[in-house]
Amino acid sequence: MDTNLLQYYNWVIVPVLNVDGYSFSHTTTRLWRKNRQPNSGSTCVGTDLNRNFAVGWSGPGASPDKCSETYYGTSEFSGPEIARERDFITNWQGTVACYADIHAYGGYFMSPWGYTYSDPPPVDYAEMDTLMVASVAAIRAINGRSYLYGSVANTIYQASGGSNDWAYGDRKVIPAFALECSGTSFTPPTSSILPVGREVYAGIKALANNVNARL
Repeated sequence: MDTNLLQYYNWVIVPVLNVDGYSFSHTTTRLWRKNRQPNSGSTCVGTDLNRNFAVGWSGPGASPDKCSETYYGTSEFSGPEIARERDFITNWQGTVACYADIHAYGGYFMSPWGYTYSDPPPVDYAEMDTLMVASVAAIRAINGRSYLYGSVANTIYQASGGSNDWAYGDRKVIPAFALECSGTSFTPPTSSILPVGREVYAGIKALANNVNARL
């Protein structure tokens, strides 16, 4: 990271938010997605934490079925993990310059909205579009991979209750992104770790440099 970026920002990096779900994925169900929160009245366990945020909650692209991988939970922020994230961001002293939620897989760099096909207000979307263009160019310069970019719903699919929709729509963080690392599987070969890590690093670095210029 550029020295000036380390001096300019306080970086908050959460390597794994869904800790119990991640741990369980290394036992009997390798591709477990949800957390491990019990669901009252059902033997099916877990809430999809990226369908549990407040903005657009329980809308299209999320399921009321407790057995579904995209189950949106009993209420907004019913998942304790993201309730803590909400509290942390809400209570942050100062400006939250940017929000980025990194996932796998596919190679996408996406802005709000996910819950609707409509774009955010033109001025905000134009700003986020400019930042996405710079970031995907930086990514492409590393390994030659071209990430698709645009709003979540229009780039990949409609998904309600997502983290970057909430960060932008409720907490007014401009910009707020969802980044899907390149690849063709949730279980990529270990040989892809460094190449994908380098390109994601380049994209985040470009994002930080350009957000810094904006502030």
